[in-house]
Amino acid sequence: MDAREASGPTAIAVTWLGAVAVAAGWLAVLVLQVARLRRPREVPAREEGGPFVSFIVPARNEAANIERCVGSIVQSRWDEFEVIVVDDQSDDDTGAIARSLDRGRAKDLRVIDGRPLPEGWVGKPWACWQGAEVARGEWLLFTDADTWHSPEALGRTAAAIAEDGADVLSVTGYQEVASFWERLVQPHVFFLMVQAFPPLHRPVPRRKWRRAVATGQYLLFKRKAYDGIGGHEAVKDAVVEDLKLAQLSTRAGYAVAIRDGGTSLKTRMYQSLGAILEGWSKNMSIGAKQTYGPVRGQLLLAGMLASHPLLWLAPAVALVAAAAGFVGVPMLTSAAIVYACSAVLWAAVSKQVAGGSALFGVIYPLGAAVLWIIVARSALRGSRITWKGRDFKASVPS
Repeated sequence: MDAREASGPTAIAVTWLGAVAVAAGWLAVLVLQVARLRRPREVPAREEGGPFVSFIVPARNEAANIERCVGSIVQSRWDEFEVIVVDDQSDDDTGAIARSLDRGRAKDLRVIDGRPLPEGWVGKPWACWQGAEVARGEWLLFTDADTWHSPEALGRTAAAIAEDGADVLSVTGYQEVASFWERLVQPHVFFLMVQAFPPLHRPVPRRKWRRAVATGQYLLFKRKAYDGIGGHEAVKDAVVEDLKLAQLSTRAGYAVAIRDGGTSLKTRMYQSLGAILEGWSKNMSIGAKQTYGPVRGQLLLAGMLASHPLLWLAPAVALVAAAAGFVGVPMLTSAAIVYACSAVLWAAVSKQVAGGSALFGVIYPLGAAVLWIIVARSALRGSRITWKGRDFKASVPS
């Protein structure tokens, strides 16, 4: 038998085995990615009462959101609470709209004019600090102006505090999306973030304070904990102030818990591609360094920048190359299997996070590419941050 005839079937077999190995290896990585997902427990269905609560809403140029936010808060089913809106030097009608609203069930609705931003402060911590200065509550609940609260949200939060014995409780909410870019990109961002969460069934122990998690969209402090860490003055130069507050609280010995509020809390974070890019770029790199330390965080960012294209973009490129005839049938089959599995995954994630159609699974490489750009911009931009018309020099996590 001719050597070339003998090698023909062998070469084909080796090619198929290689293609199968590639597909199997990628699917194993996919399973690992899914297995790493961590979601907070949902707040209890029941409601409980508690002490006087001060809602503090920092608001800069939030004319489009402030009525919806405050209008929902003042309908909370809670015995005693006040609402404090800090109009943080807005250039629009945020303050005027807030002052026109009825206090509803709240004991008081106050709108205070924020003072000019001092040197060394970032805008949001400064606004929150001013609200806390005048707050009368035993519990301080900081919440963003782009949130919506159901009437039972605070009562369910109180039930979660009782269950967890928490001094600080943060609640994640349902993420509202409407535009094409929100539906495409936000699932990729949240998929990445949720994988980084520690186990969330109980507060993080003090020795693992770096792994404490919180979201500034809804962050409730018992007054003793807030005062005990020095309040927002302790994070005055922090861009990712919510994460740093959780870390400082855990390090000081206070119990910090995070829960999922479901549809009792809703948020629409960014409404355009530009806002998505700018908003996440300012948080991603600093958040990684605060969570894992400056060196390890930088290495993780570098690893993500290297691996992300291989995991989510290479299958699509390989499929196109195979379809164009640059590689053979075995690789075409392998690429098709990998791409199909990826599309199914991202269709499911999109449906869960953004209520999107299966189309967003099919075009997932575009969303993955935008996320890669966000991480790259965040890693390269340094400590200088621009947000809502202000320039900040972010503190470097240590």
